[in-house]
Amino acid sequence: MATVTARGEMRADPADVWALWTDPSRMKDWLPVSSTPGPLRVGAPFSWQAVAPFVVAVRTTGRVRRLEPRRILQLEIDMRFSANPSTLTVELTGSPGGGRTSVGIRHENLPDDDLGLFETNGYAHYWLQHLESLTACAERRRSEHRHRVHVGVYFVGGHPAAGVLVGGVVRNSPVDHAGLRAGDVVQAVDGVPVRSIVEFDTWLDTVAPGATARFSLLRTELSVRIPHTREHEGGDINGQPDGGTDRVRLGSR
Repeated sequence: MATVTARGEMRADPADVWALWTDPSRMKDWLPVSSTPGPLRVGAPFSWQAVAPFVVAVRTTGRVRRLEPRRILQLEIDMRFSANPSTLTVELTGSPGGGRTSVGIRHENLPDDDLGLFETNGYAHYWLQHLESLTACAERRRSEHRHRVHVGVYFVGGHPAAGVLVGGVVRNSPVDHAGLRAGDVVQAVDGVPVRSIVEFDTWLDTVAPGATARFSLLRTELSVRIPHTREHEGGDINGQPDGGTDRVRLGSR
């Protein structure tokens, strides 16, 4: 089994950072999900559902294992490709009123073979990204995680031998109209192999608005045209029959 870790320091009081993790009305300020209403309770289930209008809902479910207010939050998280749940531990270190908090994230019992590699790669990427968003929110500043263009797609993660697995497609987005579906695997963009979310994001940060890009999938290819105007930002796996070549428009930012 694999373990993913991330750590960050932020100029905020531990009580405020704790509220950002555990108060549903505060969590949505840094994590783009709607969470189970009401306070968390040990042994109780929880659910985080992405707020973006995905064609197929994207959600994370599990149970609360441990709660030590302003110090430790531990969750048992259900996995897509494994019957065994993973364990997420968030530990806060800081003095009340001190104005600084250290946040440690440790995600254990992640699968390290076969389809599970998609999820493990994804969590390794997203926890770093979410930690930056959390820090920006706690410090009341704008997040640095921004792309010039958005394709309206959420990836589960990458696999070194396959590509990046699509976990969700935003309804009525350019890639939705083109036929991209949850369960597709993007293997290359413009002929360049893509094996992780980082590699896809690298392309996303360098693509020129107005350009046309070709997504190579396990089932088909999509021609992707990026215009000069902003249009979109942005499940369970479902099937999609083979298709031909479609053109989509991606928004710039």
